[in-house]
Amino acid sequence: MKQKNKGFIVVGIIIAILIITGVGLYYWNQKSIGPESVSEPISSTDTSWKIYLDEMVGFKLKYPGDYVFRKIGSTVAFASVNNTPITLVGPGLGNVNVTDLTLSFSVLNIFGKEGNPEHAVFVKSNMFPAPELNYLNPDLAFKFKANRVKPVNSLPSGSYKGYVFQKNERIYLLYSLDTNTVLSEMVKTFIFPGNSNVSSPVTSAVSGCVKTITLQNRKDGASIPQKVTLGGKDYNIDSHIESEDNWASFSINGDIGPKGKYYNPLAPTVGNPLAVKGGSLPFPDSIVIQGVSIKFTKVGYTQSQQEFAEVCLNN
Repeated sequence: MKQKNKGFIVVGIIIAILIITGVGLYYWNQKSIGPESVSEPISSTDTSWKIYLDEMVGFKLKYPGDYVFRKIGSTVAFASVNNTPITLVGPGLGNVNVTDLTLSFSVLNIFGKEGNPEHAVFVKSNMFPAPELNYLNPDLAFKFKANRVKPVNSLPSGSYKGYVFQKNERIYLLYSLDTNTVLSEMVKTFIFPGNSNVSSPVTSAVSGCVKTITLQNRKDGASIPQKVTLGGKDYNIDSHIESEDNWASFSINGDIGPKGKYYNPLAPTVGNPLAVKGGSLPFPDSIVIQGVSIKFTKVGYTQSQQEFAEVCLNN
């Protein structure tokens, strides 16, 4: 009898583990791509909306407060548990003499020709005027519909709707599965810094800073130290920048400063990570090293795809 009971107990434990694992995988899948259900419209004037800032060009885009984003190269995916993802692609290289065919190439490069008509027909049947983008004064803009026959990475198969436009000779796409109603609100919230191209991050004066500098990584990932003079004293400032994850760490004359809460002894050059104030990471935005206060103010990529970090210095 004891042996039989023991067998029931083992079977029960196995079943429980399978149930927990199944629920976990289901939740993870829902969190990754979201359910394909119609979401309630959200007003872009809602104060709970957040602002995404592109550090390369300087444009801004609002997104709902319950969404999070992840940036990989020039692609940003905005997602929440209750909605299908919305994807932003750009800035991409545009054309002085942009045409509807130019923009159709940008769309079909993402969705592929399978399940979609060829370019000339796609322009006539799948691209439409987008007066809602007139506020941007774009070079050219369209709404579009496209199909994804086979899923690729995080892009599920299905029917998509989106917007493609060129501004200041750069091309942008914002799209989602047809079931997401947040897209039409988000596309109304772009803010561009004037009408000129921005080829590199602008080092602007930050209130209360003795000096604001921009540090960069080389394309191979190696840092580029800077020599800075503050109060008549020279300092060599170095950095480890992770633009994709929106954090960086800094050192002065090889000193990473006091070992803070998030210090990583296994990677001493990354020992005291900082994040831009207001970001989603728990890291602090400032540190004092050798009497110099470093406040982390911007992070991103230059036009040549070099990682950069802007810091405010005080002594």
